Amino acid sequence: MESAGKGVDGDDVTGSAAVSPPDVAAGSSGAADSGSEADFGGAADSGGAAGSERGGGAGARACAVRLSPPAASVMASIRCSNSSSSAPSSAVFGSAALPSASPSGLIASACNAALASDTARAAAASSVRRRSSAVRSPRAAASRRSMAASASSASALRAGAGRSRASLNMSSLDMREPPRDRPADANHLNLHDRSRSANGSGAQPPQFSTDHFALKLGLFYAAYFLFGGIHLPFFPLWLEARGLDPKTIGIVIAVPMIVRIFITPVIAHQADRHRALKATLAVCSVAGTLAMIAVGLVQGAVPILIAFALAMAALAPMLSLSDAYALTGLGARGRAYGPVRLWGSVAFIAGNVGAGLVLEAIAPGNLIWLIVASLLALVAAAFALTPLGDARPAKDAPRASGLALLRNPAFVAVVFAACTIQGSHALYYGFSTLQWRAAGIDGTTIGLLWGLGVAAEIVLFALSARLPGWLGPFALIAIGGTGAILRWTVMAFDPPAALLPLLQLLHAASFGATHLGTMAYLARAVPKELAATAQGYVATLGGVVTASATAASGAVFAASGSLAYLVMAGMALAGVLSVAYAGARSRD
Repeated sequence: MESAGKGVDGDDVTGSAAVSPPDVAAGSSGAADSGSEADFGGAADSGGAAGSERGGGAGARACAVRLSPPAASVMASIRCSNSSSSAPSSAVFGSAALPSASPSGLIASACNAALASDTARAAAASSVRRRSSAVRSPRAAASRRSMAASASSASALRAGAGRSRASLNMSSLDMREPPRDRPADANHLNLHDRSRSANGSGAQPPQFSTDHFALKLGLFYAAYFLFGGIHLPFFPLWLEARGLDPKTIGIVIAVPMIVRIFITPVIAHQADRHRALKATLAVCSVAGTLAMIAVGLVQGAVPILIAFALAMAALAPMLSLSDAYALTGLGARGRAYGPVRLWGSVAFIAGNVGAGLVLEAIAPGNLIWLIVASLLALVAAAFALTPLGDARPAKDAPRASGLALLRNPAFVAVVFAACTIQGSHALYYGFSTLQWRAAGIDGTTIGLLWGLGVAAEIVLFALSARLPGWLGPFALIAIGGTGAILRWTVMAFDPPAALLPLLQLLHAASFGATHLGTMAYLARAVPKELAATAQGYVATLGGVVTASATAASGAVFAASGSLAYLVMAGMALAGVLSVAYAGARSRD
């Protein structure tokens, strides 16, 4: 009996058989495309030798071949048969040991030709897909590697010999998803990264010899807090030298708190709106200096009050603006905030000590000019700041609304926590010296205690670049609040003098950690176009809380003495609960 079929190239493939041979089973495996297992070993042992054993040399050989679709369509028309002199059982499709003139050899040639055609089609399709996916996302790289590995595995299968099954080693493929491109904008960084860049976790301390931005910013902080270190302790003494009574002095001193509440958010919002943090700082420094010169030149309580109100209207917002400027610029450079901010604390102590020494040589009535001199240094530092490079946005560009911040429960909770913990220092700032003097502690020791608290704060700022990564904003604020609770609770029971230095070291937590945590949260959660606006909100609420706590603490201290610190501990507890709520909302 003759059975004929068409070969791959259209030639007749003819063979004889003693019995009707079975059809060649053609399976579809798609090895060239998907890398699944391709099995060519079934025909090696079911050939003529096995058939002759069963049927006396006239056996049918079943050829089971699983091929991809193009090869299957060709082989489906081929009929396999063997003569009594069958090929050796070791012959495998694609092996040279199979005679090319025999029917088995023709079948093998057809299989190889079909596979070659199939692989060529797959390679062409792979090439097209590779070119079309070149412009797609990096995720296509894994697909390209998979197709290339599949094509190469098909070639290896054709060249293989023996009865062992060749299977694609999937473990050799790198199926990991390639890293996605991350936005360059710091506002799109993940929360953990932004937190670390803000509080300095894992970062290196700024190298002031090479980092001009950090150097200039550190000098600005030093100039601003030098002014504060002179103005806060000694301005009331100058007012007294100008003939103002204690009641009027109290009114004049209260002006900065009132002005800060109303003017800071307005100026901060305008600075954000026009992307002009550095320019606003420079203008405020000049305006504040000119107004302070007027304070020294005018006569009478009312003119002094008006001139001082104008000076503080310009100077009070500068701390919020400078913190917004610092978080934006340092964050863009991957720098830590604390090691730069510490120079402000150092300068504050220098202002306290230096002005005290100068006071030994000049009359109290000339102290105003020492304050003006510190402001001139502030003007120079403000103009020397490095521009942030934020151009004014286009008129049709969408603007983020500051009201969106107030609609964020986590933001409101963090600001409330920061303001209540910082506001709990009101009794300490106003009445700790009176309490210590009543306990018989001399003035020098009191000064050292105050200096120790600020020194602890400086150390924390200096080490903030080395804080562990798990100390995020919420943890820092919670640590600050817990330190405040412990500090004020012990202070409520008139601790002995030997314990006071340890309590003063807690200033690093109650003030320093709270401040660092607040700045870290604002850097992480607030868009840079609202950085100053957010700082303005903190300053406004902080001014309200501190002013209210200061006013209330006087009455409570007069009635209860040191037990008034328990009220401050309660404020700190409210802050801890608030930041815990903020942390829970952020995880939702």
